[in-house]
Amino acid sequence: MHSLTPSQAHYIKALYELSFGTNEGVRISDIAENLGLSKASVSVGMSKLEKEKLVRKDQHRQVHLTPAGERHAISLLDKCMVIRDFLTEVLKVDQQTAAADACAMEHIVSTDTLCALCRYHKSSDHKTSCASHCRIPKKDVSKRH
Repeated sequence: MHSLTPSQAHYIKALYELSFGTNEGVRISDIAENLGLSKASVSVGMSKLEKEKLVRKDQHRQVHLTPAGERHAISLLDKCMVIRDFLTEVLKVDQQTAAADACAMEHIVSTDTLCALCRYHKSSDHKTSCASHCRIPKKDVSKRH
């Protein structure tokens, strides 16, 4: 899987969330507004992601995730969810702080640590592997469990 900068990860997640449930693309201006950034910054970021084949632009200049980009976005969102849930449910951190911390931590946490957090959190359910909804690439999960 591609190694993205934190900014690129935010672009991918925003694009996924803005386009979820539709087959339509997303305008650069919508991504910029969602993230509180300039259109120029988002445009440069999208061009880099297009070179990595994670996004594509259509004839109307709308941006779409490629299948690889969508897999990457889902993985990033799953990482954030596992960390946020661990912080709120195990460590009893308040929702707002946990959301901010999970967003920061998702960029640096390894798959090993992520799976350990997930296993620890799920241990109360007597599960020894990630939940079936885990979308961490299967090759990574199978190495860990």
